[in-house]
Amino acid sequence: MAVKPLVSTAGCNNISDLAEAIKQELPNQFSAVDSNQIFIHQSLQDAPLEPDLPLASISTAGLSAKLPLIVKTLGSSAPAQKTIFIQDIDEECRPLDSFSKYLVESNDDLKQILEGKGSALYQLFNPKDKIIKFKQLIDGEKYNVYSRYERSFADEVRWQQNEDQAMEEETHLAVRRFLATHLGPSIEVMPTDIMAADGKTIVQEWDAVFKDGDVLYLCEAKHNMTFEQVNKLPARIRKFKEFQANAQPEFRNVTKYVGVLCGTLFPEDIRKNAHLGFICVYPSGYCYDVKKPEDFIIER
Repeated sequence: MAVKPLVSTAGCNNISDLAEAIKQELPNQFSAVDSNQIFIHQSLQDAPLEPDLPLASISTAGLSAKLPLIVKTLGSSAPAQKTIFIQDIDEECRPLDSFSKYLVESNDDLKQILEGKGSALYQLFNPKDKIIKFKQLIDGEKYNVYSRYERSFADEVRWQQNEDQAMEEETHLAVRRFLATHLGPSIEVMPTDIMAADGKTIVQEWDAVFKDGDVLYLCEAKHNMTFEQVNKLPARIRKFKEFQANAQPEFRNVTKYVGVLCGTLFPEDIRKNAHLGFICVYPSGYCYDVKKPEDFIIER
C-alpha cells in the first residue's frame, strides 16, 4: 500500500518550490519562518539540498514515509539578514568600479533589488551560478547583476525607463488636474525626493507629491498594481512622518497625509481594496481616471 506524503510535490520543480509547499501545507509548524529559512536534507549528516536542485534528481522513494526528507529551519545562530555589495553599472549596463551596499532580509528584498537591473546575481569570481534566492547569498559578499545579453538588456532597461517616465508624467498630470478641480489653484507641486537633515541624502522617493495647506498627497506609480503594493503604502507614509521633522522646510507644516496609487494595469478587485483608504488613478478610455474613496471629502 502506497504511503501518502505529508506534503504534496505537485507543482514543485525544485527544492525551493518544495520549501514553499512545506510552509503552506504545514502552517502550524512553519508559520513563524519564511520559506527561505527552511532547509531540506536527505539525512541528518548531509548538507542541505541546494534551492535550485530539481526534484526530478531525487528518488521518489526519498519523498516517502520510508525514506523521508529531513526539514530544518534556520537557527538563531544564522543571520536573519545579510549585507551584500552589488557592483554599480552605467546606462549601457557596463560595470563601474563602485559598489552599492544592500541589507537583504528575504526573497522579496532580493527581487526588489533586481527589479529594473537584471534577472539574477552572481559572485564576481563565479559568473556561471545564478543567485535568485535569499538563502544563496553570502553575508558580506560582492556580486554583479546577471544579464545574458547585456546590449539587449540595456535597450530593454532604456525602454522601460521611458515607459515609466511617460506613465509617471500622465498620472502626475491627471492627479494635478483632479486636485485643481476640487481645491482650486492653491495646489503646490512638491519635491519628490525627501532629504535628510544634511540636505544631501535622499531618504525616500515618491513619483509625485502635491500639497494644499497642511495636506500632503503622496503618489506611488506602478505599471502593474498589486495587493502587495497597496498594502505597502501605509508603511511608506508612516516612514515619511518619521523623516518629516528633518526634511525640507516646505514639508514641516503638513499634518494630514493622503495616499495616491497610480497604475497602468490596475485590476478592479485591487482598486476596490485600495479605495478603502486611497485615491486611485487608472486608465479609462484614452486618459487616466482619478477616483477618491466615497467617504473622503476633498472639497474646501
